Amino acid sequence: MVFSVIGLRARVLKIEVRQEAQVKFGLAGVEMTIFMYLSTILLLPLYLWESGLPQVGHYLGALWVIFTLLMSRKFYWHFHFRYLILLFIYAAIVNSLVFSHYLDPYSLLSAAYYIYNLLLFLILIETARRTGYQVFFKLTLYAFLLLLLAQIILNFMGLGRLFGESRFMGTFNDPNQFAHWILWSVIIVAISSWYLYKTFLGAWVGLGLGVVLLILSASRSGLVGMVWVGFSLFITLFFNAFDAMYKKLNPVNLARSLLVSTLLFVTTIGCLVAAFYLLPNIQTKITDQVEFFTSRATEGLVKGGENFEERGYDRLWKFPEYLLLGSGEGANERWSERTSFTGEIHSTLAGLAFYYGLPGVVMFFGFLYNLWRRIPYIWMRLLLIAPFIYSLSTYNLRNSMFWVGMGIFWIIADALRGRQKSQSEREWLTSSREYRSFREEKNEQ
Repeated sequence: MVFSVIGLRARVLKIEVRQEAQVKFGLAGVEMTIFMYLSTILLLPLYLWESGLPQVGHYLGALWVIFTLLMSRKFYWHFHFRYLILLFIYAAIVNSLVFSHYLDPYSLLSAAYYIYNLLLFLILIETARRTGYQVFFKLTLYAFLLLLLAQIILNFMGLGRLFGESRFMGTFNDPNQFAHWILWSVIIVAISSWYLYKTFLGAWVGLGLGVVLLILSASRSGLVGMVWVGFSLFITLFFNAFDAMYKKLNPVNLARSLLVSTLLFVTTIGCLVAAFYLLPNIQTKITDQVEFFTSRATEGLVKGGENFEERGYDRLWKFPEYLLLGSGEGANERWSERTSFTGEIHSTLAGLAFYYGLPGVVMFFGFLYNLWRRIPYIWMRLLLIAPFIYSLSTYNLRNSMFWVGMGIFWIIADALRGRQKSQSEREWLTSSREYRSFREEKNEQ
């Protein structure tokens, strides 16, 4: 009895000390950390210079990283981070060797990007832990919803950038960059809203906004990735309904969620139909955009195998010697003798295999496998697949938004594990006789 009470006192004291330390850190710099995080997220979509160069959001992210490093004495570390750290160190070494031989600054810039993205990933996780998961996901949810709405408003106001005559790019330089950001934004909205409110309502809202933007951008691969997101959410809804009917798992909440989702869907469709018929300019814009998107999809199907050569896949079998240790990025004139397309390989997985060989593939999938295992829900694991489906036709491993998304997945895995652990501990504590006597004794004092 005595030892149990002493153990309980120690555990309560440990929690109080931890909370006090968090408060002290908050007074010193958490507000500034939150401000820098939001500034980075809100300005990452803003491209003022040519693609490949650091943008405003990258510079703010660098300040955020430096500030957090200076303010912290101790960082969260997980054993599985070693795969990621080894991958980025290897990428930096390979690209530095390519630069030393060919003197292409793009190779050196690629090495710098990987180191930067590694730090961004680690600082993002550290920021979430210090600000608290509830605050972090609330800020994240509303920031990305605001950004998605802002991009739609830009289009219907006739602002933003266009690729060609019809492909809307928002504040980006390229429709592929735009589509990649849209896909991750919808996934982050879905994860954040579920953590905060235990409902998929926010996920369906984000999905609707994302589909509108992808149609405006006419991104075929982006829409395929978004279809996978919708499939993941639909499968989850179906199994929840099955559980409610056959396992008696809270049918009232399920019915409420279905009712609200249906009303929201009907209202959204009604508003779109009304706008379509009442506003001629919007009607013309939507009709033209759908026709353009359909023609692009048809063109892609007609090309067939030519798509592989146009995206650089043919280097995998024309230069197989690089699949062992990797070719590095940049110095693309090396490929001109045997291939017609000498740009960046338009595939994350193919690019990873070619640029960084077997070591890169092993280290990346070592990290990805452990992240997959940490995510407790199947529907979230399915969402993790969506960016890789999209990335079959674009290279995004160097894109900072890719690693922000990966960081969000790691954070949600930690948050859910911590919530389950704290809930089980709380149930044990409040149900134990020793705890009740301990509280009574403290109240008497």
